[in-house]
Amino acid sequence: MGEKNGRAMNDETYDTVKSILAENERLFMKLQRVAEEYDAIEFDESGFYIEKEQRCERHWETLARKVAEALQEGVEGIDIRVLKNSAPNIRSVSFDITAGEGDARETTRLSVDYAAEGSLAITRA
Repeated sequence: MGEKNGRAMNDETYDTVKSILAENERLFMKLQRVAEEYDAIEFDESGFYIEKEQRCERHWETLARKVAEALQEGVEGIDIRVLKNSAPNIRSVSFDITAGEGDARETTRLSVDYAAEGSLAITRA
C-alpha cells in the first residue's frame, strides 16, 4: 500500500479529492455531532446505553459512506473503501482510495481529521 513513484494518487486527483471533501464539510459537521452524542452516552451496568450506542454507530457509518459516495461520484477512475473506526467518537475518518490503470493500480490511504470544528485536516499516506 502507499504511493509508488507518485502513481497511486497524483496531485491533480488529490486536489480534486480535497475540494470534494471541503464541499461536503456539512457531513463532517454531522460526524462531529455524532461523536459528541456518543461521548454523552452514560455507559453503566444498566445496559440502557446499547441502543444509543448502536444508533451512533449506524449514523457514523451512513455519514462516512455518504462522504465516500461523494468522492466516488466526483473523481473518475477511483475506488473508495471506508475504514471503520473502533468507536464513533474518534473524530477522523480514513479511506483507502485506489487509482491508476491496469497493473499500475495502487491504493493510497487518506485520513480526514474533523476534530476542530469548521476545519478539516487531510493527510495521505
